[in-house]
Amino acid sequence: MPQKTRQNFVQHCRSLVEDIEQAKREGRLIIYMDEINFTKRSLKLREWSTKNTNLTVDQKDVYVGYRSVIASMTEENGIGLIKIHEQACCSEDIRDYLKQLRQKVGHRPVSLFADNLYIHKTPEVKEWWPKLNIEPIWNVGYSPEFNPIEAVFSKVKREFNSQRLNNLVNKTGFN
Repeated sequence: MPQKTRQNFVQHCRSLVEDIEQAKREGRLIIYMDEINFTKRSLKLREWSTKNTNLTVDQKDVYVGYRSVIASMTEENGIGLIKIHEQACCSEDIRDYLKQLRQKVGHRPVSLFADNLYIHKTPEVKEWWPKLNIEPIWNVGYSPEFNPIEAVFSKVKREFNSQRLNNLVNKTGFN
């Protein structure tokens, strides 16, 4: 990694740590939020079959069932608010999620840890951050490993992919 790139990354990491420490000093609840999409590509690609047999899946079944999930978690309570959408999330979905999140946590000051996805920073969403008394903490770019909800989503997606393939092969349907 070039020296300048490394320096920028280190500076962004330090800034992130400072933002989290500041939120803790202010007594803010730190909520980690992210989105996950389940698409036709959310399918385990390989599986073992019984000897002398092949797994078969009807291709039309693979191309249905798109879902997008917005979820959040805290260190105190684990997984919090979960919203499921039947299409990719848009800025209005994020805005509505933030409103519902505010209702759920009450009046406690909140810092929301989020990635730099465009829909988090649109004008329609940005105007609601102060209205809802939610202070954003932006993750370091291209560093999902810093957001603990990513580990949860990784396990969820692995289980989803395996179950989906099993249900498609056994023709039991899948929602």
